[in-house]
Amino acid sequence: MLIKKNTANKIFKAAWIYFLIVNIAELKIPSELDLIPFIHVSEIPLIKYLPIILAALFLIPPKEFLNPFKDKKILLIIIPVFLLIITGYISSLFASHRQTALGVCNRITYYFAILLMCIAAARYFPGASNFMLKSFIYSNVLVITGSLLDFYVPEFHEFLVKHFGRQETYHSLVRIGDVKIMRPMGFLTDSNLTAFSIAMALLLLLFNYKHFNKIFRYGFYILGTYIFGMLVSRSSLLICVLTIIIFFIFKVVERKELYLFIAMFVIFQLITPQTYGKLYSLFTKKQTETELSSGRLVIWEAAFTVFLESPVIGAGPGNFFELSRNYIRDILKKMPEINIGDPAKAKYHQIDRLNPHNIFLVMLSEIGMVGLIMFLILLILLNKILINEKKYISFLFLFNILIVSSFSNFAPYYKFYLVICIVFYIVSNNNMKLSSTEPVKLKTND
Repeated sequence: MLIKKNTANKIFKAAWIYFLIVNIAELKIPSELDLIPFIHVSEIPLIKYLPIILAALFLIPPKEFLNPFKDKKILLIIIPVFLLIITGYISSLFASHRQTALGVCNRITYYFAILLMCIAAARYFPGASNFMLKSFIYSNVLVITGSLLDFYVPEFHEFLVKHFGRQETYHSLVRIGDVKIMRPMGFLTDSNLTAFSIAMALLLLLFNYKHFNKIFRYGFYILGTYIFGMLVSRSSLLICVLTIIIFFIFKVVERKELYLFIAMFVIFQLITPQTYGKLYSLFTKKQTETELSSGRLVIWEAAFTVFLESPVIGAGPGNFFELSRNYIRDILKKMPEINIGDPAKAKYHQIDRLNPHNIFLVMLSEIGMVGLIMFLILLILLNKILINEKKYISFLFLFNILIVSSFSNFAPYYKFYLVICIVFYIVSNNNMKLSSTEPVKLKTND
């Protein structure tokens, strides 16, 4: 190599930080902007991610990209993912919205390539895995700051809508009677994805708290939990509660730190109006009926209907979103209490295009039974590896990802969701622990 390994490592770290930032704050490039003569930059959506690719290709020796393929454990994960992507491309050929399907496949293929680069980097550069874990936690400071400004500074909210793809408030809000309160997603264009990212960062910080100073740690606990309360994501709340209970039972984290975290986690969520609004809705009959009649259950039924129409290879990646409006409308037509025809009348329900809100139904409806089988094989192999190597904390975090992915709109389409999955896989090798070569042992109260 022309560049010394230590220098190459620093450049790679800079490229990785850049990669995290552009996936969080994804600036929309105006279509009329031409930074390069005769080339429309906006028509090359991945051009802003080139630095991480170039850094990997020029900083890591070619043989390091081949070495992971000699590791049976890594191959057992790479091969099912590769076959899953191939299945997606085959399904795309028969999709009614072929360009959408190919676009989703191309995006996931790109992030698969990034995963391979990160595997090579983690094996080649000393401490790369630790750096990726720490940088993910620190990058969530940007996520939290964006959400705070989104909620408290109207001008910043408009700036996000105009330049960063932030949805308008009416797409994500909490109601208290007739009052509508924003769920501030900030730079990330989905409130539940923002909550998931903050939840993962909070739990990783708690687990590795000894490696961070008190000022940063407590500040992150307070602000992260406060924004988390504003986002009122039930699936992310579930994984936090589940993980805290397991940390408590098996004494994974020292009790003093855990008690402090729990106190902050409860108090700073409860003071948010969004948390109050969500609690209020639980006892509101109208809100509960709306959730049951036109919420996830309807979306899941629509996704399963799409699967039944093309059971082998599915409708094509990303195609449920394109087709969903008609399928949801057909289901809601059977519910006379819901008005889907006249906006001027009471109880009108606008039908939008939606994703399946369940990663297993994504596989089933969009790449069929073949895709679901490949996905299940991948999960079984990954779980088997983690359990056999006694990486129980990594197993817990994988379970958390699957819980959130089973209720969320963003899995596996959104770019930052794929980044979180990459970070998980890299640091799972160390059992989600910083500077640890030994597996973390769970201790019972006995």
